[in-house]
Amino acid sequence: MKMPVVLNMEGPVIIFGGGNVGQRKVEYASMFTDDITLISKDALPMPDHVTIVNMEITGDNFKDQIPGNTALVISAFSDRALNRQIADYCLEQGILINVVDDQELSNIFFTGISKAGDVTISISTGGVSPFMARKMREELDDWVVGKDIWLEVLHPLRCHIDGIDEKNRIFEEIFADARLGEMVEQGEIEEARKRAKEVFDVHCQH
Repeated sequence: MKMPVVLNMEGPVIIFGGGNVGQRKVEYASMFTDDITLISKDALPMPDHVTIVNMEITGDNFKDQIPGNTALVISAFSDRALNRQIADYCLEQGILINVVDDQELSNIFFTGISKAGDVTISISTGGVSPFMARKMREELDDWVVGKDIWLEVLHPLRCHIDGIDEKNRIFEEIFADARLGEMVEQGEIEEARKRAKEVFDVHCQH
């Protein structure tokens, strides 16, 4: 069974393997954490928050590079036997493992991501067409811009409304306000908050 979820994880992300694949995995993980270690025999330019360990990884030494509090391991070696050793160890230790391009050895898979602030949209084709997942993500990248501003506008009002149905009713009214929509589109956060409160006061049933 494959089920898309948002995981609340703590601990470092360990990435084995360099090259373009390793760099892409660092970029992906960096959207969610700064606690990243890249282990590669190649010297690669990386952001300052990434810890780089330059060494040759073998079946005898990889365990030393996986701390007990590790949240996630990504293995990007071309050697499937080594990837399997790493995957088997992670599964034994209860650590999430993603082996690049090998679903059989992985217990977590990465979807395409469109992100703006706290708004995260996940796109997956179940591995059938990564190309289509990428094309959809590119379209969503444009659409998602500015949607995080709506979160900043609506969030302060949530605690003043009881019940899901009432929240949805009032937020529909706020979201439909044309003046507010223009303010959000123009990035006028403070003015948008004031306008949202005005609409809230009109439609809130005390």
